[in-house]
Amino acid sequence: MLGLGLIFCLVWLVLPGLPYLFLCLSYIIGAIVSILIREWVAPSFYTRQIRMAALFSLTLLLSVASFYLTRIGYLPSPSWGVNVL
Repeated sequence: MLGLGLIFCLVWLVLPGLPYLFLCLSYIIGAIVSILIREWVAPSFYTRQIRMAALFSLTLLLSVASFYLTRIGYLPSPSWGVNVL
């Protein structure tokens, strides 16, 4: 799943379009969730490190994706209490 997600990321870099971005994000998020569930069901010797790396990757991925979508105008940027008329 990670390999397919990375292929979609490369396609998205060459042909920027939201369908490729969403496919990339869905495959990578699915792989991260799969890793977390696998470690929950059958813990390995390095369970803590694997869980922390997966959660860090998920947080970083969602942060970069939301920054990108806000930057290109698909998500509204926060106003932080500023009233814009």
